[in-house]
Amino acid sequence: NEEIRQSWSSALRVQPIKAVAKPDKALGLAAQAETEKEMYSASFLLDVPMEDVFRALVTHQLLMEYHKDLCADSFLGLDERRFLLRQVNGVVLFVTSRVKDVGHWMTMTVGHLARSREKSLQVTSEQQVLSKPLYRVVNEWQLRREQGQTLVRRIMRDFMQMEDDIPDLAAGLTEAADEENRKIIKAFERRKKETCASGKAYAMSVRANYAMRQMPAILDH
Repeated sequence: NEEIRQSWSSALRVQPIKAVAKPDKALGLAAQAETEKEMYSASFLLDVPMEDVFRALVTHQLLMEYHKDLCADSFLGLDERRFLLRQVNGVVLFVTSRVKDVGHWMTMTVGHLARSREKSLQVTSEQQVLSKPLYRVVNEWQLRREQGQTLVRRIMRDFMQMEDDIPDLAAGLTEAADEENRKIIKAFERRKKETCASGKAYAMSVRANYAMRQMPAILDH
């Protein structure tokens, strides 16, 4: 447990990585790691203001849309910076987040193998996860304005596997990150379409009400 906490403190002291000039391969596919501790790096563009992206991701508004293996009872908040994700595949994630700046935040995830959905939902504390951790990994998120859009860069690093119960775990985590990135893009596209549709419906309603108010005057003639 102390080793995990020390690694988190070390991760927080790492200097921010320089912003990239353009996104990596489309849809967030994994780019070549830049350092030995980096296991994954991906970038993608969202046609959404940076502040909206930051707010939605940091406050977990889209979590159920992009994170797999969740059910209605999966999320359990411990405080404003720590929460548990009790997944239906029997893995529990203890997540600690740190916002370094607007558009720049980090999370440390510690996984625990509960082995079933029922046992996963019985985990309600940080101590239950840290008593037998499966792995630990740090995610770093950086946002940057890019010609009216938002460039999202996601880096996974400092991976450590403590148990050998799941083979090729690192590869599975990076594949899951790619899938999450794709779902994040789709979620923001859906929200933008809904917002546009709502705006059009409101405009049509206002025009209809205005026309109805004018009808009595027209009929009087």
